[in-house]
Amino acid sequence: MDYQQSNSGFSPQNDYPVKQETSGKAITALVLGLVGFVPYIGILSAILAIIFSFLSFKDIKRKGSKGRGMAITGLVLGIFITILYIIAIIGIVYILNNYDSIQDYMDTLQDKVEAQ
Repeated sequence: MDYQQSNSGFSPQNDYPVKQETSGKAITALVLGLVGFVPYIGILSAILAIIFSFLSFKDIKRKGSKGRGMAITGLVLGIFITILYIIAIIGIVYILNNYDSIQDYMDTLQDKVEAQ
């Protein structure tokens, strides 16, 4: 018996749909991207989300797995959160370099508000 190649998603022997596997790396990238919103561990998980996203893109292309949307979401969240942390770190370093303490900075802000 000769079976023709079919793109219907069904195998010729049993007519059950062929189940595609979701990439575990894509799921991991999405979860790590979401964990990026947790303070203190967020920067590490955001960077790991970016790494796992790129690994999952290779995995999805090579194996034909599902999960590209999750990988993209993990990548976007990872990049966004990393940028937020970098801005926050730059702001804190700026404040600490230009003022003796955070209290001096707060006093300066309060003086400016009262002057208006």
